[in-house]
Amino acid sequence: MKHSNRALLIPVILFALLMQGCSGHAALNDPVKRSGFYFDTLVTITVYGNEAESYADDCLSMCSYYEGLLSMTVDGSDISRINNAGTEAVTVSGETIELLEYAMDCYDSTQGALDISVAPASRLWTDARKSNELPSDDSLSDAVSHIGLDKLHVDTESLSVSKDDPSLSIDAGALGKGFVADKIKDMLISKGVKSAVISLGGNILTIGSKPDGNPFKIGIKEPFSD
Repeated sequence: MKHSNRALLIPVILFALLMQGCSGHAALNDPVKRSGFYFDTLVTITVYGNEAESYADDCLSMCSYYEGLLSMTVDGSDISRINNAGTEAVTVSGETIELLEYAMDCYDSTQGALDISVAPASRLWTDARKSNELPSDDSLSDAVSHIGLDKLHVDTESLSVSKDDPSLSIDAGALGKGFVADKIKDMLISKGVKSAVISLGGNILTIGSKPDGNPFKIGIKEPFSD
């Protein structure tokens, strides 16, 4: 009887070990998803591999941190303080300086077509959506007179920003989410992550491919819609 019991026990142990190995492999291949609402949009982070849960949480923490710097609607953010400072110099974070320098390069390379000092006009259109009434020509003309990133001055040594026009205001929406997505991707790669998808609204970055070797599929819901 003892010999028979041992004979039955061996395959049971082997099966348990096999299942444990399979479950560990599945865990590595199963994505960890984290979502939150930042920058006025839905953010979704998908990470695969060891410590995926911790890294996905780190990504949302970064979103919260950068929103606290770059959102013009967050009281006390760097951008909000710049917008409300008149022509006084404002000391900001190094990350905000980096974004503003990048924005100024984009402004120069596009001959002013990409201009994050568009906030005076973008506020009018935000109000128009709420009231269901178009902005007046006079209000738009006045807003445009306060737009122009060439009126902004960035001092990289003192980490300070000043404006020639007290009514000039920054709306980093055209660049901010892409800037933060790049920062998140750099962080994940530095942690050794080999497989991830970073989605900040319409700003999507991927790292590597799925753990099974298949590529990530990123699609546009209605690419030919009017």
